Amino acid sequence: LTFQTLPIVTLRVDKTGLDELANQDGVVSVTEDTLSAPTLDESIPLIGADHAIKTGKTGKGTAIAIIDTGVATNHPFLKNRITTEACFSPIDTTYGATSLCGNGTAKQEGTGAANSATGDCATLEGCDHGTHVAGIAAGHNPTTTAAPATGVAPEADIIAIQVFSKFNSTKYCTTGTTPCVRSFTSAQIAALEKVWELKQTGTPVIAANLSLGSASYTTACTKDARKTAIDKLYEAGIATVVAAGNNGLQTAVNAPACVPTAISVGATTHDDDIASFSNHGPLLDLL
Repeated sequence: LTFQTLPIVTLRVDKTGLDELANQDGVVSVTEDTLSAPTLDESIPLIGADHAIKTGKTGKGTAIAIIDTGVATNHPFLKNRITTEACFSPIDTTYGATSLCGNGTAKQEGTGAANSATGDCATLEGCDHGTHVAGIAAGHNPTTTAAPATGVAPEADIIAIQVFSKFNSTKYCTTGTTPCVRSFTSAQIAALEKVWELKQTGTPVIAANLSLGSASYTTACTKDARKTAIDKLYEAGIATVVAAGNNGLQTAVNAPACVPTAISVGATTHDDDIASFSNHGPLLDLL
């Protein structure tokens, strides 16, 4: 992947290449393009969103970017709400990774780019994750007989960005779940940059959601490769909201929730206790 506004480049190099990069003038850091898995749990009345909606806090006039496994764009809970689609889905034979973009390339923008109800994504376990997240964030179907009828911001526009690739390697998939979906850090950075570009061209985007993560950190991730992009959104008035992770850790959160300018979010039980599976600790911003 290439970047337009960030001083980042992705390369495949061997040990000698890494040494050469580290010795180049102007190279601030070299980091592995690590993988993230999708993470998600429950939701709406628990956080009082239903009461907020009744007071007029519906998200009208704003947009929320869902950086995830794409969105089923014709789903009745989301239909006609997707205003922008983009996909950053690296192809890498070494990883056994292929694209989940609508057209099968590593990068696509426009209608169909992030529709998870078509192509390989439609048959992959985990590819419905982004639709679930988008529904929680901004779903709306007042005629439904199921609960809830709305997400947190039922009048906000949805920006759907696919950042996952399909993996056929048991090395990167959990045992028994091959193929699987995983997200390269570089794809997430490209999506965050896209959100910033949309803001610059007038899209009223106020938040970018990342319900994904990898590794666990007890201290702030000041050297995380995504930090520059998250900082850039923060300065533009966009909240990057990131899942803390579901590893049950009491002193740590996943990356990139550990980036200081991100808003890290953990989960509670229906009794407002910290959920047993939820990561938390000093780096957590919200439950």
